[in-house]
Amino acid sequence: MPFVKIGKTSDVQNRKGRLFIVNGNRVAVFNVNGEFFAIDSRCPHHGIDLAGGYLNGKIVTCPGHGWEFDLETGENVILPVSVRKYNIKSEGDNLLLEI
Repeated sequence: MPFVKIGKTSDVQNRKGRLFIVNGNRVAVFNVNGEFFAIDSRCPHHGIDLAGGYLNGKIVTCPGHGWEFDLETGENVILPVSVRKYNIKSEGDNLLLEI
């Protein structure tokens, strides 16, 4: 599948997330010390935006009800549920998402 430019690496602050809308999909992109991760932004519990979640290493915690997801896999760390994980890469200053 092709990669498309969604923004710049500087658009996502270190240890923070940011919401991007890509082809109608809500994608949460996280910067963990210069390593970028992308997952579906809607928490499966109540649809709360994961881009506004709290990071602890490569784990994001939903700001609504505390569900935790591994950014490397999209898997919930306790429950048998997950969010879609997207392939993302940086080339120079550009962030590229596989669609």
